[in-house]
Amino acid sequence: MAIYTISSENKHAFIFGMIVLIYVQSNTIVAQETNIQEEATPSVTTSGAGYTDDFNPEIHANFEVNYKVTSNLFFAIRGYRDKYVAQDVFGGSFFSRQYLSKRLYLYSGIHAELTGGLSPGEEPLTILSRLNAINGVGYDINKNFSIEVENAINLKRNFGGFSNQNEFLIRGKFTF
Repeated sequence: MAIYTISSENKHAFIFGMIVLIYVQSNTIVAQETNIQEEATPSVTTSGAGYTDDFNPEIHANFEVNYKVTSNLFFAIRGYRDKYVAQDVFGGSFFSRQYLSKRLYLYSGIHAELTGGLSPGEEPLTILSRLNAINGVGYDINKNFSIEVENAINLKRNFGGFSNQNEFLIRGKFTF
């Protein structure tokens, strides 16, 4: 019992169609291999900023490292440190960014935040205060300004006065 049979009058059309299909696919594969070789040298970009205040001992800094895998896929690490008078906070994210068009991209990853107490004369106590799954969409308005909308889903169920269960963030980034 045959699932699909080719009639004798369509046999030549079927063979011709298969030859054309194989030819088109072989040329497409060669073109893709050429593009892969051109993109085989990923690039790394970094950015960051930090500032202090002369009137108090606070320190605020952030950084971002982007690794270009292909022309539209990036891996990134983003982090920050905020040191206050009685608390030290370090947060970091690891995520992938997939461009859907020249300017529009989706990203997804994980974010963790460590909080440490800085009480004078005591040993610093560091705890994992936040662990989030992050998903978002971004748009590069131009080469110097981008905007992102992010949903952070809390994976560490800490309930309390300062816990953020789920967050919705709007972030803008201006580079110069």
